[in-house]
Amino acid sequence: FTLSIIADRYADLGEYDIALEIIDTIESTHMSPGLSKASSLTYIAEKYADEGRTIDSSRMLSYALDVLDSIKSGSVYRKDSALESIAYAYAKINEYDKARKVAALMQNISFHLIFDLDIPGDEITVVHRA
Repeated sequence: FTLSIIADRYADLGEYDIALEIIDTIESTHMSPGLSKASSLTYIAEKYADEGRTIDSSRMLSYALDVLDSIKSGSVYRKDSALESIAYAYAKINEYDKARKVAALMQNISFHLIFDLDIPGDEITVVHRA
């Protein structure tokens, strides 16, 4: 958890290479560190998106999904929350198909995701029942 906070602060400074080096040291097969790692990757993806670096943002989101996929057990709710963040971040960079696919991965919770974006009429609504 502490490492992900440190990585996020480096990302705030625009020091993405250092942030990613720190993130790479976080073990990701267990729930808490894995979620922290995915969260930091999503955070960096959002920073990239804010800078208009959509390709880098998409790459970080893909990496975050890989991390979530490697988590073997734990809270479905917490994992779904991380997936929701990733779906939103994909929508933020106009990758709506990927956002919908990620939202569809959520389990055991009915989610209604409405992304408030600048594109009128483009909303993502997902209801997924176990």
